[in-house]
Amino acid sequence: MGENVVDRVGNDYVSKVRENPLLDKQGAGIKSYAGILFETVASERDITLLDEPEAFLHPPQMRRLGETLSSEVKGQLIVATHSSDILRGFLEGTKGRVRILRIQREGDVNIVYEAASETIKELWEKPELRYSNALEGIFHEQTIICEDDSDCRLINSAADYINSNNTAPFKDTSYVPTGGKHAIPKVADVLRKIGVPIKAVFDIDFLSERDLVKNTVSAFGGNWIEVEVLWRRVDSAVRGGIKPKSAKTIKSEIIQALQNAGEEKLPKGDIAALMKQGTAWNEVKKFGEIAIPNGQAQTDYKALKSALENLGIFVIPVGEIEKFCPEIGSHGPKFVTKLLTDIPLSDSRLACLRDFVAHIHR
Repeated sequence: MGENVVDRVGNDYVSKVRENPLLDKQGAGIKSYAGILFETVASERDITLLDEPEAFLHPPQMRRLGETLSSEVKGQLIVATHSSDILRGFLEGTKGRVRILRIQREGDVNIVYEAASETIKELWEKPELRYSNALEGIFHEQTIICEDDSDCRLINSAADYINSNNTAPFKDTSYVPTGGKHAIPKVADVLRKIGVPIKAVFDIDFLSERDLVKNTVSAFGGNWIEVEVLWRRVDSAVRGGIKPKSAKTIKSEIIQALQNAGEEKLPKGDIAALMKQGTAWNEVKKFGEIAIPNGQAQTDYKALKSALENLGIFVIPVGEIEKFCPEIGSHGPKFVTKLLTDIPLSDSRLACLRDFVAHIHR
């Protein structure tokens, strides 16, 4: 049993230690990583203050450091950081059982927002938050949440273009895709509790789903009872005042789309869009807010739109992202890629897009 034991004061032990790489010969990142571990893990302090531990570290090292510190440090650890990777490491190591204080400086005053451990644990248990870049919003002046990544790319690109020609630049903004409109309230609710200024962008048919509108208004801190009155008027006017296409008409348009496609490729996106035209709200999505009936319905819609925007909730006025430049003809990521590749953002056809992007960033 004693044959494999190395005497820690003998020559064999010293030789084994010297076979390892020397710390002073390593890069700045490894030196910083090891130095932090020596000071925090090896000591027996009740409280340790750690400032900017991400210095010199690559993102994987940051995450690993956060995980290691959260599991190995025995006392209380207070960390100041600007790194979402460090934060992710601590969240992973503690399974979300941490407290986050977000400090926002306004003039000469530091405003502190605290997210209780219950809120953070809730965040970490939701896949749409845990496996997204939602945490990046903590380190920005505002966060804009979109239905998918392609929407984020287009809005971000347009904002950068406008900023390059603007004497008053927009706030530093993080763009967070959620993979679907129903996930937006979940992300918004948690970020708001941490004190992150949030906004969200929806296709206009977002207004067709009462529960989704209600959940979103609540997630943004609004009063649903006040908003619901306007929403019901608009929804009733749309459903009662716009005649959706009949099944016969939709079938005819699908057949025509198939005939126009030729033999090489099926127009799946076009067919899917045609299949969704059986409701009044899909007509609004196709033509935008101008499709809402004139008169009182338009007045109510403008009041509803204003109430939502005051909370940070924006609907696309032309219906959906693709309608900002319908001549491209694609949908989703393909539309955004083609637009950014083929059409300069200064093009007059994109004036409505630029106006909308500027509006949501103000």
